[in-house]
Amino acid sequence: MKSRVIDGYLMLLFSIALIALSAGLSFLTAFIYTCYIAVKTSGKTINTEQIIILGKKLIHNQPDNDYLARLNRAIRIAEHTTDIHILGGYTGGSTISESESGKNYLQKKKIRAGHIYTEEMSRDTLDNLKQLKNSKLIKGTAITLITSRYHLARAGLMAQGFDFTVVPCAAEDAYTPGILASLTLVSEAFFLHWYLSGRIFAQLTRNQRMLTRIK
Repeated sequence: MKSRVIDGYLMLLFSIALIALSAGLSFLTAFIYTCYIAVKTSGKTINTEQIIILGKKLIHNQPDNDYLARLNRAIRIAEHTTDIHILGGYTGGSTISESESGKNYLQKKKIRAGHIYTEEMSRDTLDNLKQLKNSKLIKGTAITLITSRYHLARAGLMAQGFDFTVVPCAAEDAYTPGILASLTLVSEAFFLHWYLSGRIFAQLTRNQRMLTRIK
């Protein structure tokens, strides 16, 4: 755990250094990409054999509005032969995992899907996808990835980093602009920049521990 924290801070410092050295252009690129994916991604998909739903921190053991939108999107596009993987462990003091809470919601809605699998070991997006890659329940690498629009850019690139072939699917029907939405995109762009900087740093330094965590 200590080495993981140290690695995270090293990646953060490298990310900030890149922003400074590029006079902000590297962050601007990440922000534009995050915005583009958030606005342009469809909520429809042609690949429904394996749906991946990214969980989110629960509120009083229940999904919040963002998480509900992700679950409801899965309900709309799932078919009898679809396998659904819900990712997310115990966060924020909840007594139920994000994935188990999501599964309970889908079952109450009597979703018509093949199988619903849960992953309860992870605590963040990178861990979500790392656990998915190591799962014996996943069939191949082609996935439909459902998450909130603001989260799609970072989650999609992380999934590709684990060698998944990703069909992104937005939870919401359309992007809704606003001050809070804009601030969220700025935050997501920073996290995306941090992740990409970490990949570059790990490759440049040949840090196998870091590479193992992100690939």
